[in-house]
Amino acid sequence: MSEEKHEVIEYTQDNLPEEKREELVKLKGTIDLLDSNSIISYGAAAQTKTADFVESILKTTRTKDAGAAGNLLTELMDNLEKFSSDAAGNIFSKIFSSAKKRLEKLKQSFQTVEGSIDTIVDSLQEHKTQLMNNTAMLDKLYEKNVDYINELNLYILAGEEKLADINNTILPELKGRSDVDQLEAQQYRDMIDAADRLDKKIHDLKLTRTVSLQSLPQIRLQQGGNNLLIDKIHSSIVNAIPLWKSQLVIALGLAQTNDALQAQKAVSDTTNKLLRQNSEMLKQTTIETAKESERS
Repeated sequence: MSEEKHEVIEYTQDNLPEEKREELVKLKGTIDLLDSNSIISYGAAAQTKTADFVESILKTTRTKDAGAAGNLLTELMDNLEKFSSDAAGNIFSKIFSSAKKRLEKLKQSFQTVEGSIDTIVDSLQEHKTQLMNNTAMLDKLYEKNVDYINELNLYILAGEEKLADINNTILPELKGRSDVDQLEAQQYRDMIDAADRLDKKIHDLKLTRTVSLQSLPQIRLQQGGNNLLIDKIHSSIVNAIPLWKSQLVIALGLAQTNDALQAQKAVSDTTNKLLRQNSEMLKQTTIETAKESERS
């Protein structure tokens, strides 16, 4: 079963779907030209739906705390950066402290930052879920708005056709009879007033439609902001956090490698020192032996 396609359709007699023609006739029939309230209330239900819809969009914008998610991302990056700086300082520091102390300090720094980051990640996951729900809800609101606009378009077309009937048929007939009958003359003037009110009502409906049309890109912009933030949160959790943790592994490996190099240097220095000492001892023994053998 295919999904219903939601798109704005500016109805005309040429593109009006067959299932809408009967509805169009009914709408034209609701316009009672002798009843002022009939013209005033024409299309009011559709206009009320649009007003309620705009209010629902405003409420969604108010309740969406995208700023908090952005602040959490900034805080997360600050913590990761802080640990990166501490790790580099611990590994490449020229302070003459023992390797064991350097490693312990590095691990303590990791544990401290890790606690803060876990808390931030939990909050980010909640914001991500909320943003995804908001985005899905905005999709439904978008579809509803398209339906409201199409409903307004049908009211507008029905009103325009009714107005055309008045101008092209009813008014000319009344005009012809108004010259000989005073009552017909009053009906003619009343019909002109009714046509004017209907024309203003159609203009008002078009204004409401414009407001609704402007809501469509606003919804997409809001969704775009949500999706961008969702992507950033997702990337931070699945990329930045593992990279940060792998940095600890690298930092510990560098520390251990540095310790091994220091140990190797100590071994090499001691070996060279012993070799020099042995050489000096052999030299001295050889000299003393030679001197002794030369004595008479």
